[in-house]
Amino acid sequence: MNFFNFSNTKKSFFIVFSEKKYFFLTFFTAFFIVSFLNFIANFDFISSTLTSNFTLMQKISIIFSLFGGIFSTNTELTLFLVVLLGVLAGINFSFLIFIFRRDKKLFSGHHGVLGFFSALFSTGCTSCALSLASILGFGGILAFLPFNGLELTVFGILLLLFSINQSANSVLGLCK
Repeated sequence: MNFFNFSNTKKSFFIVFSEKKYFFLTFFTAFFIVSFLNFIANFDFISSTLTSNFTLMQKISIIFSLFGGIFSTNTELTLFLVVLLGVLAGINFSFLIFIFRRDKKLFSGHHGVLGFFSALFSTGCTSCALSLASILGFGGILAFLPFNGLELTVFGILLLLFSINQSANSVLGLCK
């Protein structure tokens, strides 16, 4: 058995994305994940801004200005990995929604759900991963990783690729 059958994934990609709504779903999912990872790194700043005495328009302006900071605070590799995670998670999510709508089963692919949530935990940079991990109570474990959390990103990408492959097989009806 192949770990990743590109032929099946390609066929499934054309089936799912023959409907434009899945392109939009992939885009919005990727945008949500990239935004979430950007905002989680600035969680304390955002919460203090929201509870400050600024006007509502000033608060919105400050929070949206964080998008500009994503380019100045991250390396090219980090940006590439975060966008790649977002796009792969978006593709995976589109496959899952396609399968759900076709089969009317919410958890027809547990690999897909696991792969989607791995994108949230496998951020591109150590500071983002540390922020999310510490909010969830896992902050200290990153100190023991030899590549400062980059392993989580690579693991997340591999898990998403596996998940997309499994979901592609489900789209084609090769596994039930």
